Amino acid sequence: MLYFLTRFPAKILLGTYFRNIHLNLPYQLPKDQAIIFAANHPTGFLEPCIMACWLDQPLYFVVRGNLFSKKLVAFFLETYHMIPFFRMKDGGYTKIRNNFKSFDRAHHILASKKPVMILAEGLTIHEKRLRPLMKGTARMALGAMDDTDLTEVVIIPVGINFTDSNQVRTEAMISFGTPIYASHFQGAYAENANKGILELTREVRRRLEPEVLIIQNPERDQLAEFFFELYRNDHLLASWPVTTRDDHRLRRHQQIANWINNLSDTDLAELETEVQQYQKALKEQHVNDLGLATFGQSTPATGLLLALMVLPALLGWLLHWPLLAFARYMVKYQVKSLEFKGSIFYVIILGGYLVFMPILLIIAALKGYWYLPLFIPILGYFCVNFRDKLKRWQSGWRLRSMPEKVRSKLLAWRLELVHKLP
Repeated sequence: MLYFLTRFPAKILLGTYFRNIHLNLPYQLPKDQAIIFAANHPTGFLEPCIMACWLDQPLYFVVRGNLFSKKLVAFFLETYHMIPFFRMKDGGYTKIRNNFKSFDRAHHILASKKPVMILAEGLTIHEKRLRPLMKGTARMALGAMDDTDLTEVVIIPVGINFTDSNQVRTEAMISFGTPIYASHFQGAYAENANKGILELTREVRRRLEPEVLIIQNPERDQLAEFFFELYRNDHLLASWPVTTRDDHRLRRHQQIANWINNLSDTDLAELETEVQQYQKALKEQHVNDLGLATFGQSTPATGLLLALMVLPALLGWLLHWPLLAFARYMVKYQVKSLEFKGSIFYVIILGGYLVFMPILLIIAALKGYWYLPLFIPILGYFCVNFRDKLKRWQSGWRLRSMPEKVRSKLLAWRLELVHKLP
């Protein structure tokens, strides 16, 4: 029940947390089939939230068993279709034995043609790489056909990519890969279970890898992120509609990543030096790359329009300030893991809405003004979009006070860097 009640507000908030969500699903999902979505795992739980909100069918999720340690928490997690799987560090062999029940439950969910999402890496790491996949996806698919009347389980690889999941108003890129039919591996599984599971796991990785943004060497992360941002600043997207249905954004990021991955050490050193000098010059002038990219758009007329938007944006900020302040405090001082910061921030804001909005609606209805609380999310979204536009305008406006010779040099320098992009 809670799954369906909270799905709509969760989707609205995700469309506010992220500026753009790009979904690439180039085919119709198989109907009346057992489906496992096998995804990478870059954040705590933002990726399952996106999948649950944008896919039509209700999803079931495989999650860490240690989250179920308290009965009340376990009750709520189960209402959100979560299936616990335990690791050795969650309680040793005693807890591991519970996985037999979890596999059995997952098999019967699949047999009823309900989709299951599994985070195939088995752990969450905040990076643009694909780590070794666990065997759980293959074991679940082949085990379901072994234990039930299923003759097929379709595994769909899902690449989950974020520009920066810990920052609001960034981008998410979700790409669905070519489906894998587990029945093709049944022969190997019947001959030798471990062999069949290993072969299917390798195939899942082979199909998942093309859908994931990968920077092979962590030492090249910083340079890659610079050129990702350079590209995005040069190709700014409108904030509405939030969702696009193509993979262009992801493929361009992958082209840039492949270019960085294949640079020779000599070319890499030269490029890093040039980028560092460019960034140093920007810092000395107290400007940023976004300002150079949007310089022509930062006009007095745009500034006047933004001035007219200040009051409703300020009201939206004031209405949300207590909840935002609490969420930021919790994330800063209570959340130690980088991978969970964005997820926890999102859940706190969502939880605040789910708790307080019904109360405010009831109070307003008793006073005869039931519609007034509805302006809270509207003003909040207005404030978020105002913040985006103000940031762009300010970044470009700062360049107007700069000597024209210096500004022209920086613009030309930036253009040279843009031309280096593949």
